[in-house]
Amino acid sequence: MRIGTYHTFQHPEWTDQRELYHQEFERLELAERLGYDDVWIPEQHFTRYCLAGDPLALASHAAARTKRVRIGIAVMNLSFAHPLRLAEEAAIVDVLSRGRLDMGIGRGYQPIQYPVFGVAMEETRQRFEEVLEVLLKAWGTERFTHDGRFFHYPEVSVFPRPYNGNSVSLIMASNSKDSAQIAGAKGLPALMARPFTTNERIGADLDAYTSHLRESGRSDAAIDMLLDKSAVMKLCYVAPTDREAYEEPREALRWHVDILRRIMLRADEPAPATYDHMRERHATLEAFDYDAWWRDVLIFGSPARVLERVRELQRIGVRRLILWHGPGAVEHVKVVRSMELFAKEVRPGL
Repeated sequence: MRIGTYHTFQHPEWTDQRELYHQEFERLELAERLGYDDVWIPEQHFTRYCLAGDPLALASHAAARTKRVRIGIAVMNLSFAHPLRLAEEAAIVDVLSRGRLDMGIGRGYQPIQYPVFGVAMEETRQRFEEVLEVLLKAWGTERFTHDGRFFHYPEVSVFPRPYNGNSVSLIMASNSKDSAQIAGAKGLPALMARPFTTNERIGADLDAYTSHLRESGRSDAAIDMLLDKSAVMKLCYVAPTDREAYEEPREALRWHVDILRRIMLRADEPAPATYDHMRERHATLEAFDYDAWWRDVLIFGSPARVLERVRELQRIGVRRLILWHGPGAVEHVKVVRSMELFAKEVRPGL
């Protein structure tokens, strides 16, 4: 199993934004030293939830401070992107990192962001499709033209080329039945954010994605490769004892849940049906019960408890796991301890 870490630059009111970037990058460098396989950075805008409005700039800095780990973006919102600029900027980071960039792609989920960027939520699926089409043209051909619904380009070439060939490594956000089906049809690895989801549901989602790959005519070897590259993100906190792991992150997680309640699509908000899965997530947040989450969905606990939770994920087919250590901006030294305990006392048992 490949293990990554998620670095989100969260900014609760009690934190200092002048320090949070430096602390997050200290942890990112630590992840490489501890043997984690990849580090991940989000794209988010306009709230304290994640101060990550320019993920490629953050990824470029990560590339300069690391040598081995892959650098992932989870995820780049294609609905807001200028495709040619994104093609150039992503390829630059890919070259600077010597081919270590894994660019997650999606269409977002926070209603506040769309009107600010001048994008209608009804158009995000079409924009996603067109931006992806332009990206693949830009990276895969010497010269191309494009005449689409949203973008029109005369004959143009885009440089630099991606480090390892005709495309930056892509992985597609697959957080709804529709997006998992699209990822399968396109032959893209699936990036599944499942912080509040039971293992039973995650297993069902992986099975559905695998079925979509088979329906698209992929060979067994191709499916195996795509499942190796697909990833599941979960919340994680490791402490010396179960009691410490239960108590220490509790208030930070409450802040995390509260801000998500405010910024995610609510059941009574108007939005296209393609965002109905986000209404379901909001309902899950409204029903937040720390004890139930501790029991059923969180990878929180002593090394022994966390090892068993991760083994459960292995048993249902998860091959690549992204750990969000200390969500809600748990104290820096305790997040460091969590990362260290996982690397030294959990991972050897996997």
